[in-house]
Amino acid sequence: MDAYKRYRAVIDTLTRSGGADVRDVPAVTTGLELVATNNQADTYKGRKIHSIGSTQVVWARPSKIGPPTDGVVVTVSVQACLDTSKTQAVDAAGKNVRPPGTPTRWLDNREVKFVDGSWKVANGRSQGAKC
Repeated sequence: MDAYKRYRAVIDTLTRSGGADVRDVPAVTTGLELVATNNQADTYKGRKIHSIGSTQVVWARPSKIGPPTDGVVVTVSVQACLDTSKTQAVDAAGKNVRPPGTPTRWLDNREVKFVDGSWKVANGRSQGAKC
């Protein structure tokens, strides 16, 4: 769960910096999630947008524990409820770029893997949901 919360903090830092601050991304992501997060950073930089505020993790819990590999659990699925109502995406002029009707509550499902001695988010998806 701590790895998931570190991941969320790094994503908030990335979006607040407009995609410029990616130094901690490799420490909290791997595989598809690493690629997707770097693509998100490039999008923010290219569109010259950044976020204001932080995403709140309302709750987070393990939803599935993967089978042990050599007696050790190396994969855990995490489900979390995220609240983005206190965040805003803005362009370089400070104009809100969040499309009308965008949800502010998200159900986030992420797979967290033990890789190279630390837990990292490997893959996942968020969808607007009441949670």
